[in-house]
Amino acid sequence: MEADDAALEIIARRGEGSVRDALSLLDQIRAFSGRSISAADVATVLGLSDTAFFARVVTLIGEGDHARILEALQEASESGRDFKVLYRDLLNFIRSLLLVAGGANRSLFAASPEELATIESVAGKFSYSELLRIANLLVRDDDTVNRAEHQRLAVEVALLKAATFPRLRSVEEVLSGASVGTGFSRSEPAKAGPHTQADLTTFIQRVQKSQPLIGGYLANAKSSRNSGDRLVFTFSDTYYAEAVSEARDVLQEIAADVYGSPVKIEVEATQEKPAPQAAGQTALREDPVMKAFQKHLGGEVVDTRRSK
Repeated sequence: MEADDAALEIIARRGEGSVRDALSLLDQIRAFSGRSISAADVATVLGLSDTAFFARVVTLIGEGDHARILEALQEASESGRDFKVLYRDLLNFIRSLLLVAGGANRSLFAASPEELATIESVAGKFSYSELLRIANLLVRDDDTVNRAEHQRLAVEVALLKAATFPRLRSVEEVLSGASVGTGFSRSEPAKAGPHTQADLTTFIQRVQKSQPLIGGYLANAKSSRNSGDRLVFTFSDTYYAEAVSEARDVLQEIAADVYGSPVKIEVEATQEKPAPQAAGQTALREDPVMKAFQKHLGGEVVDTRRSK
């Protein structure tokens, strides 16, 4: 039996580390193509989607063209493509776009020069942060597609949800004072910085999911603002300020993921003048154990009562 290197490479990737699965795929393809196996034969049997198809789908997502997305999926169905495999390959294509937008070494791509040119062309239509958002929208539905009984419907819903992305971008442009145009093009950050109020809200939501306690502090900050490549949070309570400061490294990683560029987290504390308190209540506020509870659980002492 003879087989192209490209064909064997595709089979190995589809085996996902399982020799048994890879050999099973090889048997299926050999039954179709005989003793000579080419990459085209593998694509026909496994229902692989080419780069041009994915470039078209991602472009339609960027344009928010729901009707043409459904048309593309209809074509995939008519050609007998497996929607689970199609969705997995789409995520791999999105990953390639992120690698290109992030300036990754071209040796990381298992693509021909023609395919790489197509990937670079599509990546150029989006900013890095926009690609991250589209990837995030699609990855959220990956498990749903894998488990769905009606996989075509699951893929259709996932892509149509991702195609709401242009509307989100338009809202952000309005909030940031930019004009909203038609179509889509690569968005360039403003000179003052790439951050919008919508990005700040997304950042806080991401923190609340991964770091619930710190996310709660950020959501209840006295004020928060974008300042160039900085996010500045102001707290009226020094305990909250200290807790957020201690988590600065984690917060900056999340911010860089949301904004698509390095972001510095700064914390300010404005100690408000306390109201007159009874001696017992003041002592309780200064108690080290109570301070620890406040720092990690939040809240404040509003009244003290002697137990009976």
